[in-house]
Amino acid sequence: MDFGGKFKEISLKAIARFAKELDVDKGDVQILLYLKKGSGEDENNYETAYRLMNNFRGVKELTFANILNVKMVLNPMMLVVPPFIKNSLVGYSKELECAEKDVFVFIVCSPDDVIYLWLYKSGEAVKKIELDDLFSNGA
Repeated sequence: MDFGGKFKEISLKAIARFAKELDVDKGDVQILLYLKKGSGEDENNYETAYRLMNNFRGVKELTFANILNVKMVLNPMMLVVPPFIKNSLVGYSKELECAEKDVFVFIVCSPDDVIYLWLYKSGEAVKKIELDDLFSNGA
């Protein structure tokens, strides 16, 4: 399965939908991918999390189901993509020699509907990454 291509399609649709919901241009909407503290007592237990952003300011927390715009967990993407994202963020934290919680990715959309991903470390942009990088880094 071409995760990068499918994820691009999902991201474009989600950003367009959220832009309409917020009554803003697509270029003003971002989706933040990050790791948040999971349940349990293990302090290193992080899970994939998502946040809707408007001009890089948090609007609301999302689930992957919100991004997919589905109500049920039967979509195979819901089972496959979140672990890939988590593993990628963990991989980037090792590459950048920082805590897992300090690494995140912004998904942004250009005016001509091109999806870009920006890797951040502790609030500072590190580099632009490709969708294939996001999925291959966690493989």
